[in-house]
Amino acid sequence: MGTLCSRRAPGDAASQADGTGELEKLMLQHRRKGNEHFKKQEYKSAVEEYTQALKIQPKEAPLWVNRSIASRQLKRWDDAVHDASRAVELQPSNEKAHYGKAFALKNLDRIAEAKKACEAGLAVQADNVQLKELAEALKACPEKPLAAVAAKAKADSKKVEAKKEPKKKVYSVDYSRFKDIGSDSEDDAPILDPVTEIGGTQAEEPQMGLSKNPTMEERTYVIDQMMEMIRNARKNAQEEMRSESGGRDFAETYLSSGPKVVGSMPDDYRKAVGTITLDSLAKFNSKNKRMLISVYGDIYDISNRSEMYGPNTKKSSWAGKDLTWALITGHEDVDHFNKLYDIFKLDHAKLERFLRVVCHWLVSYTDDHGKPVGRLQEWENERDLPEPPAEDIKDPCPTQ
Repeated sequence: MGTLCSRRAPGDAASQADGTGELEKLMLQHRRKGNEHFKKQEYKSAVEEYTQALKIQPKEAPLWVNRSIASRQLKRWDDAVHDASRAVELQPSNEKAHYGKAFALKNLDRIAEAKKACEAGLAVQADNVQLKELAEALKACPEKPLAAVAAKAKADSKKVEAKKEPKKKVYSVDYSRFKDIGSDSEDDAPILDPVTEIGGTQAEEPQMGLSKNPTMEERTYVIDQMMEMIRNARKNAQEEMRSESGGRDFAETYLSSGPKVVGSMPDDYRKAVGTITLDSLAKFNSKNKRMLISVYGDIYDISNRSEMYGPNTKKSSWAGKDLTWALITGHEDVDHFNKLYDIFKLDHAKLERFLRVVCHWLVSYTDDHGKPVGRLQEWENERDLPEPPAEDIKDPCPTQ
């Protein structure tokens, strides 16, 4: 069983508050309840309480580690990876966050990523015993292909589903989505849990190793791998363009590697907005100095490109909308904005093409506008979204 975190990330507003504010009191109440549930090994209830606390104070790094540790006890490895990753972003010096991320990745059989997480943690604290032991143990772990990892994620998910109570699965990329509570010792779970052997278990579609309505773990892994492939391709293209241009950086003009700022920025530029609804997103339209858009549920702050998305521009109608379906189909108009469909319900040939487009845009928007600042609520239950309409299912157009 793991131990939790009590240290806050330095410098955030919550750490400087005097504790008298109502929201601060409510956040502390949820955190305290989460700690109590954790000590009683009531991990599902602990996750729920930490989630409520994070809605109030999303920059409280210890809360992300706490929820990650609780998810690990439930073997919700994907959730544990997400929360530990968020903790690392908020507090890069937190060795427990690095360890939690590596440990969960290992249990998803994402060995290469687990090794990188260990390396990052050891760069923070070179003498951390558990990170060193985990890094050493990972050397003996073979890196598995996508189909095997997806099949294991599917099998693990079924085991958890069979045991858990009928409550909504806590799965999110809550950007709104750590030191142990009452203790400075790390998780006392074994460094390496026995790897479950899949044996004869085989995914329904061997091409991608995915079931017809994949689990969130399967979806996340496939998307992460495809995005990594696209990032590498863009990086190679940038290097090739620089080489062929004789050292002149034309690459940055066509394949940017960071947000470009045009004009003055709103005071809340790139500040986290949390998990918001389509109605809330609509308020950040081209008439608002701060403009946001959603792609596959990830919310980007596009205020840095007012000349492109501001009033009376070609893309003024884009601000305040979810663009996913418009970008997938290539029909970039209001009739295709805010149309949410589960593309994983498509056959695998179409799914792969559509995923490439989605991931292309996610990488592109991250390069152009920075990391997402929020998450769209309607995408949190992606598996419940309808199948894309047949009349719109054509080869997607990924051009910008």
